[in-house]
This record gives sequence, structure tokens and C-alpha cells, in this order.
Amino acid sequence: MKSYPALFLTRFAIDQRYHNSGIGKAILNDIIKNAYENKEIASRFLFLDAYPESISWYLGNPLFTILYTDMAERIEKCCETRIIKELNIRLNKGYKIEYESNNEVAIDSLKKNCENILNAHVSNIFKDLACANPLLKDCRSKIKLNFENNRPQIKLENFKTQQNLPTIHDWFKEKKNILNFDITIPLYIDINKFYEAVFK
Repeated sequence: MKSYPALFLTRFAIDQRYHNSGIGKAILNDIIKNAYENKEIASRFLFLDAYPESISWYLGNPLFTILYTDMAERIEKCCETRIIKELNIRLNKGYKIEYESNNEVAIDSLKKNCENILNAHVSNIFKDLACANPLLKDCRSKIKLNFENNRPQIKLENFKTQQNLPTIHDWFKEKKNILNFDITIPLYIDINKFYEAVFK
């Protein structure tokens, strides 16, 4: 985490034969117990990326919290990847960017015309994406195509986690919603609070 020392738990999984046996919970408890009692570690939080399939397991513990700021960045990246993929499919299928080229047309005008056409495509693709993922609609998100150093950059705008926290929280209750976005979910837990709740 950016502001506090944290441990990052990675590749934490239990063999499917032993799911629901309590082994995962016991290992997690032990990790946090060692982190709390080992003063050389000196970490305040435990951070991990949960796969969508396991998010309900972690959130079954009320001490786990979603790191919403990181999640917003991941959703933005997911949208950008999907839009670029669909844009490439459209262009490969023969969608043409048409303009009349002659000596009298300034190069800046041609560039602006191409940008407008790309913007129209991006907006259209985002509409379909928002229909498939109502969270984007519910948060009144918009997509913006910018050009920096002649390179297109797609930005998700208005997806503000603080203002939309209840909407996002409700959306996360449905596993299919998370699976549709295909992102890992950033979670964290306060080591001190966890230790006090479990071991004291």
C-alpha cells in the first residue's frame, strides 16, 4: 500500500480436495499471527489480490476490506483493453476511416477528422460494454479518448469510488458481476485489528 507498510500475500491457495476444511482459514490466521508477533516485520496491513471465484471467501470475514481506489484503476484498465480489442476487430473487418485527400486540406484537419471517427467508435463500443456491465451505467461513467504524443489513451471518467461506494458494494455481492469484468480484487486487512479479534 502506498502510505503504510504492508505485507503482500501472493499465490495463496488450497488444494480443491481440502476446500471447506478450515485449512485456508488456519493458514491465514497463522500468517497474521506471525506478522503481528514478529516485530522485525513491522507491517500494519496485509494486502492480497483475490480471484473473482474466491472473493466471497475473503469477504466472509468482515475485517477484509476492498481497496476501492486500486479496483477503479483495474476496471479502467479492463475497459481500455476490451475497447482496444473490439476497435481492432472492427478495423480488421473493414470499417473504413474515409476522408478526401487533396492538397488544400490541412493535415491538422485530417488528423482531427480521424480522431473524431475513432472517438465515435470508442463511444459506441463503450455503450455496449456498459450494457453488459451495469456498474458503469450506475456510476454514470464516461469514456474519453485522448491523444498524447500521437498515441491514443482511453480513460474511464466519473467512476468515483467514494461517491458510488454503496452502488459498488451492492454490485460486488453478485459473483457473476465480478467474473464479467475479469479482474482480480485488491483486498487488505488491518493486522492489529485481526489479531485482536482472533487471538485476544
